[in-house]
Amino acid sequence: MVGNAVTFARIGMSCEPVIVEADLKRGLPGIAVTGMLSQEAKEAKERITPAITNSGFDFPAKKITINFSPAETPKMGTHYDLAMAVSILRNQENLNISPNTAFFGELGLSGDVKWVRGLLPLAVEAWKHGFEKIYIPYENRHELFCIPQDKVVPIRHLSDVTEKLQIEDEGNAQNIVSEMKSVIGDFGDIKGQDDLIFYFLTAAAGNHHMLVVGPPGTGKTMCASRLPGIMPDLTPEEVIDVNMIYSIASQSPSHNQWIFNRPFRAPHSSSSMRALIGGGPKIMPGEISLAHKGILFLDEFLEFHTDVLQALRTVLERKEVFLSMRNGTSIYPADFLLIAAANPCPCGYYETEGICRCAMHDVIRYRRKLQNPLTDRIDIQIQTDCVKYRTLNTYSKYSSSEMKLLVEHLRKKQFIRFTGENFNLNSDIPADKIRQYCPMTFEAERLLEKIMDEQILSARGCHKLLRLARTLSDFEDEEVINKSNIERASQMRCLDINY
Repeated sequence: MVGNAVTFARIGMSCEPVIVEADLKRGLPGIAVTGMLSQEAKEAKERITPAITNSGFDFPAKKITINFSPAETPKMGTHYDLAMAVSILRNQENLNISPNTAFFGELGLSGDVKWVRGLLPLAVEAWKHGFEKIYIPYENRHELFCIPQDKVVPIRHLSDVTEKLQIEDEGNAQNIVSEMKSVIGDFGDIKGQDDLIFYFLTAAAGNHHMLVVGPPGTGKTMCASRLPGIMPDLTPEEVIDVNMIYSIASQSPSHNQWIFNRPFRAPHSSSSMRALIGGGPKIMPGEISLAHKGILFLDEFLEFHTDVLQALRTVLERKEVFLSMRNGTSIYPADFLLIAAANPCPCGYYETEGICRCAMHDVIRYRRKLQNPLTDRIDIQIQTDCVKYRTLNTYSKYSSSEMKLLVEHLRKKQFIRFTGENFNLNSDIPADKIRQYCPMTFEAERLLEKIMDEQILSARGCHKLLRLARTLSDFEDEEVINKSNIERASQMRCLDINY
């Protein structure tokens, strides 16, 4: 007789169903497992034996063969334990469980069903496949806020499966979820940098990547840390996508927390390629995926390793990262807004009102890093200078609440403009649609031609400038880009002109 149970395998964000089959035959007692399992999945056979006996069931003294189908799918993780135990018990017990049921959970030796990492994408895929009941560890219940609660069965112990005990005494996931908030300052706190604040406002409105070059203490980091406060709220679909990534990256249960705010990730400049891009034996997401639908802030931009920065080039355009490792391949989403901050020289004061103490050859070598294929893909490239004392006592004309309303208004205008397209932001206009969505006046076109001829802009730089001018014209509620929009957009790409 063969007993079976259904679970799902996950590699990165990709999930597919797996049928766990248990065959019991006369012979020398023991368990053999087949089906391309990782080491932790193979060790499940040592956990399920005491888990079954300590849960009050009789473990069969027979030769047991457990097969995971399809066998060619790599199976990593410990969430297969519960399905393996259920497949064995179906040979022993009269389990009244619907075949349209999925099982996820790691088993302790006493039969406890323990928390597992990365459950949300697994459960969401099971829900999309039409499974009526999804058995999960009780500690993971807070993750499944997006799934109808009548389909989720959180359990604490293996014996709860046979008794069909759905824990209700502590409330369902909807009652325990709370929004994870971070402390975000107000742009109104920043004095003397109204121009810099407007650049950040433009970046948020059109989702334009931005690089700020300037001396220390000019508000680069302060502005970047306040940027999440003016970004539009996540849509319900984006909330699920973001939390699936964080479910995979989590290392321990995080009770009562779901992410509803746009992520803000600020990795240190010493971060490795794996930390930023992702990878490793378990193909984990990196910082660029953890910043999905949010902001990736790279402070001390030029202190990052060159190979790490150059790995971002294709990610910025594809908005996803493809990881090919020894254990398999995976594609993680990486649709983020890049904000980078850098000093103009090693000491930070070259060509500013401060005193530069760097040797010229050090300055030349340092500034050479600003001219590379990655910075060419950054829409806004601006320079800032030291703040004057008298401006510190002035009030900023910006506040985060007003800026957020303006950003939401401008983005709504873009959504309407791009109705029917597979993009909805100015920064995403493809090259073949530039002429259609970025019409110019005669004077604006002549100026752009002059800028390209004199500054030797690349074709990519020209398109970046036009997308940026499109956003600037939206501030003026104009559908046609005028000469002043081109002028200001060119001033916001200083690396093309001044370096």
